[in-house]
This record gives sequence, structure tokens and C-alpha cells, in this order.
Amino acid sequence: MEDKESITIRKAVINQAINYIFEHIDEDITVEDVAKYCSYSKYHLTRMFKEDTDEALYQFIKRVRLERSAWRLKVEKERSITEIGETYGYSSSNFATAFKKHLDISPADYRRSSEQMVEDRLAWSCCCICMHGFWTVGIMSVDQKKKTFKGGF
Repeated sequence: MEDKESITIRKAVINQAINYIFEHIDEDITVEDVAKYCSYSKYHLTRMFKEDTDEALYQFIKRVRLERSAWRLKVEKERSITEIGETYGYSSSNFATAFKKHLDISPADYRRSSEQMVEDRLAWSCCCICMHGFWTVGIMSVDQKKKTFKGGF
């Protein structure tokens, strides 16, 4: 059983890793980069991250990239879907596949639907939530008429 100080240190390290990922998500970061920044071996950090968040560190990075790309698809209409995917290290076909697997919608359909959602008075925002004691970012839609929420965390 870990003592209170050890738990506090673990949470601080995990939050440090999460902050680093958010600050550098537009770069080609790896699990090794995050571990080096936190001064831990990649094996130790990935084990701690998984134990404390129930999500693998690599999967977390991938999820944040896809959610950031979804936001960019919505706001950077002058950029092509391929360009946005390449920003996050994907080829066009890999991006479409990963995006659809994660968000259950193709990037093109997402872009079209987000335009329709604005017309339907849906407000989209990037929001922070606390999950398992850690802050994470996701995409949430708010239906102004029905006062309901849909999340993509």
C-alpha cells in the first residue's frame, strides 16, 4: 500500500505528463519524450499512467491528437482534411480510419455535420473535465434548445 506522499507524487507526475502532452500535442511527441520530460523511464511512466488513469499513455496521446484534429476540422475550414491529418502525423487514409474509429464519424462527415450543428444552434467547445483525479480535454456539444450535452472525451 502506498503512503499519502507517494500517491501525491504519482498524481503530480501524471499531471505533469498530461500538461506536457497538451502543450506539445501539435508536435511529433512520443511516449519517450513525455517520459524524458517527467524524468522517468518510459516503462515506469506508462505503467503508472495506465494504473492511475485506466488509459495507456500512447492511447491518451493518440486520443488528444484526434480530438484536437476534430476541433481544427471545425474551425480551420480553409485547410483540407488531409492537411489537418498530416499535422498530427497521419496519412490521409490512416487519418480517416483512426478518426472514424475514435469518433464514429468520418472527418468529412464530421466537418459537414459541425457546420449543420452550428445552424441548428449547437454550440461546440473544448472543455476540461476531471477524470480519476486528472484533468483531460474533450469536445462537448451543447444543444441550446434542449439543454443537453454530448461528449467526446
